[in-house]
Amino acid sequence: MNCAEIEDLILNQSGSALVEGHIRQCADCRAFQAASQELDLALAQTRKSPERLNWKVMAAITPKPTLLPELLDFVGWAAMLAVILGVARQLLAT
Repeated sequence: MNCAEIEDLILNQSGSALVEGHIRQCADCRAFQAASQELDLALAQTRKSPERLNWKVMAAITPKPTLLPELLDFVGWAAMLAVILGVARQLLAT
């Protein structure tokens, strides 16, 4: 991998062994990682997001509850029950 690809992985906070191995050998990427970490830390300390923004972000990324899995489970169980009752009826009829 070249340094530009490693820098993308550093920015995405992908701490793979490949990135770590490259950083040990490449002073430029090591300096880029240190600067990136320093910037992240400085930004986290200087700007706190308002609580209402945190709530809106969490509401946007939290999956909405859905009844689809339960409905599909019900359909599956109903189908199995119908098959069992059909087999039982045929066994009792013979």
